[in-house]
Amino acid sequence: MALTLHSHQEDFPVVENGKIVGLLTRADVILTIHQFGVQKLVQDVMKKDFPVVQVNDALIKAHKLMEEWKIKAVPVLNRERVVGIVSLEDISRVYLLMSGKK
Repeated sequence: MALTLHSHQEDFPVVENGKIVGLLTRADVILTIHQFGVQKLVQDVMKKDFPVVQVNDALIKAHKLMEEWKIKAVPVLNRERVVGIVSLEDISRVYLLMSGKK
């Protein structure tokens, strides 16, 4: 979990045998480390209920899910396999590129 603190990424899909089983957020890691130290297991901290999008879903779907769930990113799946994660920052970057702004 401590490795999540040194990444620019804030949300991390937890994968077991090629399938997503959880979502670990930096906020949850910080809170857990503050309360319990680094002894907790990822499986005890990760969210087990979270939204996902498929590779062929529109970005607006990902954005709406982030708003509904009050999260900053959603895992991207190709069928049941994790192939990435899309964040609010990613969507904002695409919007700015499409609008011609820098």
